Parts: sequence; structure tokens; C-alpha cells
Amino acid sequence: MRYFIDIESIPARYSTQWRDWIPKLSKKESITISGTDYTGLTKGGFFDFNSTNVYKAEQTVKISELFRDGKIKDGDEFFFYDVWHPGVISLRYMIDLGKIDCKIYGIMHAGSYDETDILGMNKLYLWADSFEKSIFKACDKVFVASNYHKDMILRLRASRAYATGFPFCFDELEQYKILSNQKENIFVFPHRLSPDKQPEIFDDLKEMFPDYEFIKTGDLDLSKPDYYKLLAKSKFQFSCSLHENWGISVFESMFLGCVPIIPDRCSYREMYGRDLVYESIWTYNAKHWKQYKEHLKTYIMMVMVQYDEYYDRTQARMERVKKYYCNWDKIEEEMT
Repeated sequence: MRYFIDIESIPARYSTQWRDWIPKLSKKESITISGTDYTGLTKGGFFDFNSTNVYKAEQTVKISELFRDGKIKDGDEFFFYDVWHPGVISLRYMIDLGKIDCKIYGIMHAGSYDETDILGMNKLYLWADSFEKSIFKACDKVFVASNYHKDMILRLRASRAYATGFPFCFDELEQYKILSNQKENIFVFPHRLSPDKQPEIFDDLKEMFPDYEFIKTGDLDLSKPDYYKLLAKSKFQFSCSLHENWGISVFESMFLGCVPIIPDRCSYREMYGRDLVYESIWTYNAKHWKQYKEHLKTYIMMVMVQYDEYYDRTQARMERVKKYYCNWDKIEEEMT
């Protein structure tokens, strides 16, 4: 049996989709272990920083009860949708002391080892470095979405990590696609409104292009279908993110036909190439933005003039990204 340890179902995030997608993609019989959902978010966060501990604790109790009741057998597997989970340590404790031949797998999204992640920015590395190292040691394999993230882990936390891409059923987005000539003059900012995403730069950019509407999805209470419809009708997607180990919102935007205005840093260069990114230094911080904003304005005006070429280039690049970075099969292969 394969036990999936999911993450909170936040309708605006991929976590709700993963609950449906991953068990269907799995080639092994599975059971999903969930906690009690709480859909609130800490401002700028990816979930509520308090209730997530309740959720994870409830999952750990359910796992412990399975062991206590003798329901876990040799050959069973545990897969954590987010392996930054204290239950990993409890699970390894029960496996080893119970002498049961089980495997632990999971996906690492980010950690305190990344100074641009919210954990690193809040200096959780002062204590979390040991916790994160224990997670890597406790797991049989930890999967990450990009080589960029893998290399960071190998430098700072562990000797092993596996770059596999993320599970993503992009066929679900096909229904929202429209033709390029049906798109509207919209710049969309599809990120969380957190410091590492630098939304204030997007606000400033708005003054440079008065003929375009600038929309931050974080300001809106959109359903997932409405979010996809907005991306589909937008011409451009803007990012100045300092932290991105994969970039699901950028992927979704580009898949739905947004031409990207994204920096040459993080996972972007690896996934999208040098010909679809602007110079990283231009938006590296507020000081650099003030110094280089005219450079970015000139770059965007050039992309606007060559819109059709950049649109075609974006769509061609997405075929490669879908093949190498949106793939459950690679994870399945590593587990078997």
C-alpha cells in the first residue's frame, strides 16, 4: 500500500488539485491521509502558519494509529506531498524500532537553507538546519522540481536529492486557452503578495505603461477557473521574484499563452532559457530597480514590438517544460 500524506486544500493553490491528481497518477494502490482543512492564509504565506501544525499533527496521529493497530506491513510506502513535515521523524522512528520494511518518499519545496525563502528570511536556519538534515536522512528519497533546487540542497543540506519536476496535469488547463489575437492588454502578477515576490515593483511598473491594465491576482478572491481565465486573456505575465524553485504560477501563465517578463535567476533560466528572461540585476532589490527601471522598460517595449515572435517562442519552450518538469512518471520510476 502507498500512503499519501497530503497538504492542506487551499482552493487557490495547487494543493487541492494534487489531492485529485496524484492518487490517479499513482501506479500503486493508495490511501490518502489528511488533516482538518483550514483555508485561511497567513498574510503573504502559502498557508496558515499555525493551523498547518494542527493539520500535520492530525496526520501524524493517524499514521501512528496505523502502526499501533498493526496495519502497516513490509513493502508499504509513505509519500509526503511536502516532506518539510515533523511526521517524517515520527514515521522513521516507528519503522526502525518496529523493524518494518517501509519506504519514505516526499517532495521538498523549499527550506531555511534558501535565504530568499520565507523560512530563510525569518532565520529559521538557526535551528531548522538540523531538522532539515534529519528529514533527508530519514527519507529513502527526496524529490525536487528543478536542478536549481537540487544543487542548492547538495551544497547546503544533503548528499542526495532527485530532480524530477512536479506532478502537474496540464491537460486540465487546455480548456481555458484562447487564440493570441483574442488576448487583452493586461499584465498579470500571479504570485503571492509576499516580500520575496516584490509586488511593489509591479505597482511601479504600472506607471510606465498606461495603456495596459495591471492586475495582481493576490488582490482578488478568484476561484481556480476564474484565475485560469484571467491568465488566458492576459498578454503578459510579470515576475521579479527572488525565490523560485519551480514557479507554478509562471508555468500556468505561460501555458495559457502569457508572454513572460521574468528575471534571469532562480529556476527560470534552467526551465525557460536565456532568450525569455531579462537581466537579474534590474529587479534584484529596490535600489537596483530604481537604478535600472529604464532598462526593463526598454526591454518590455522591445518584447511588445516583437509580440508574435515572443508568443511563439514561449509556446515552443512550454513543450520542453511539460516534458521535463511536469512529470509524475519520473517520481514513480525513482520509487520503483
